[in-house]
Amino acid sequence: TATVQIGGVSTGTYSGTVLFTNSTAATVTNNTPAGVNSTINVQGITANATSQLAKVCVNVTEARDQDLKVTLTSPGGSMIRLLNTSGGQTGANLTNTCFITGGVALSAAPYTGNFAPNQAFSGLTGVANGNWVLNVSDNNATGANGTLNSWNMTFNTTANGAVKFSWSPSAGLSSANVSSPVISPTA
Repeated sequence: TATVQIGGVSTGTYSGTVLFTNSTAATVTNNTPAGVNSTINVQGITANATSQLAKVCVNVTEARDQDLKVTLTSPGGSMIRLLNTSGGQTGANLTNTCFITGGVALSAAPYTGNFAPNQAFSGLTGVANGNWVLNVSDNNATGANGTLNSWNMTFNTTANGAVKFSWSPSAGLSSANVSSPVISPTA
């Protein structure tokens, strides 16, 4: 199930940041270069992927970070490496590990915070709307299997790339004291 956080009105155009999340856990099996895929379906972004993607965050339980490879594929099929640890780094788990343009270079684990992806977001082409696929693989036979716990994507929107949205019924979907309600589609 994917969720989107947007401003607190039932119809209109929203300009700001939009968060899409997939919190369905998946096993990352050791020594499986094909890895495990997890999908987020992005809808409502009216601009292209490269200019609007601000951040990708992952949470992975893994005893050996040095075995992990994480890639992101856009709806148009272009792919970038977010993380490609080819040995050398030691540590456990990716906890709130976010990849952003202008983040610090990846060096030694642990990886918690904002980092530059191994390949720039500019390598992603096409529209933002559609299925985005995160692939996590463990390329070593040593140790226990890991778990992709969750991941999310944040898009910046502007007047030219604003999110257009609506839902119904709109009754009861306003709040005077919640600035960023969470909306979870059911079907």
